[in-house]
Amino acid sequence: MIKELIEGWSIQMNANTICYEDHEANYVVLPKMEEAPFGDLIPVIFKISQGELVIQQMSHLVKSLTINQQKQLVICWRDEFIGQHDEVLATTVPFVIEDTE
Repeated sequence: MIKELIEGWSIQMNANTICYEDHEANYVVLPKMEEAPFGDLIPVIFKISQGELVIQQMSHLVKSLTINQQKQLVICWRDEFIGQHDEVLATTVPFVIEDTE
């Protein structure tokens, strides 16, 4: 399954999935991590506006969410929870996500 994320879409992410919501509120749920270290919802809700991330809500478990120079969506987890590290979630602008199945 491949899903593109275009201007104005938002993502809500938890420990197991990335949920894509379009303007019609249709969701595509894709796996994010092989195992969930927390079990609870880890929300990062944002949209893309003019090629830039606009973060609406971000959990305390997350240090930052950025688009790097390679046009990838990168999340940085806070070190007190699972060891601070950057994790590439997706190629972006526009996003093209493919699941592992």
